[in-house]
Amino acid sequence: MVIGIAGMGYGKVRGDAGHQEPGTLPPAEVEVPRERVSMRKSREVLRLHFDLKLRQRQIARSINIGQSTVYEYLARFSRAGLSWPLPAELSETERHHQ
Repeated sequence: MVIGIAGMGYGKVRGDAGHQEPGTLPPAEVEVPRERVSMRKSREVLRLHFDLKLRQRQIARSINIGQSTVYEYLARFSRAGLSWPLPAELSETERHHQ
């Protein structure tokens, strides 16, 4: 959030509804690259979801990643047509990448 005259903020902030001071331009939006999650964490997401039946928010808190990241990993897993537990070949690949 950018602070304007008299401490009034403007920009994309929840509840802001796009309001800004008259005569000012909104700040340029910058896309921040996402941090990649390690293979170990992505497997942990799957384990917590399928084995322990945790909710996405619980999984996110337990391994310190965003809930949207948990959602994306589960969506990718589903789109890939894989089943849990993962085949042994995938486990071998993970061991070689460590």
